[in-house]
Amino acid sequence: MRNKMEVDSTKNSGVSEEQLKHQWDELDTRLKGIVTGYRKEAHSSQNDVLSRMKQFFVKRSLLFKEHSIRVLETDEQLLQLQSEEENILYLKKCQTLGTMKQTCAISGDGDSGSKSDTYETCKKKVRWK
Repeated sequence: MRNKMEVDSTKNSGVSEEQLKHQWDELDTRLKGIVTGYRKEAHSSQNDVLSRMKQFFVKRSLLFKEHSIRVLETDEQLLQLQSEEENILYLKKCQTLGTMKQTCAISGDGDSGSKSDTYETCKKKVRWK
């Protein structure tokens, strides 16, 4: 079909066959250049998008890691406060039981066995915490 077009166009315009072939080659070269340029630009654009996505996911990962560390630190602080509160409660119980034991010893009550067992248990828990 190309040859027929070439022949028809040379008859009508008076352009030689070599000139027409040269024009076609020039158009082919331009078209190939446009396609190559488009592919390079598309590839570059795709690489840019992939790079941005990678940066986004890295930043998101780092933020998540920082958030997790903060949560763990907060949990540790809460556990430490809870442990301190438990220790204070044990100390208060022991002081109360100690006062009760002294009161029982002074008053001469013979039935203070269960209270002293509780006192000793409380004392051991406080000592080992």
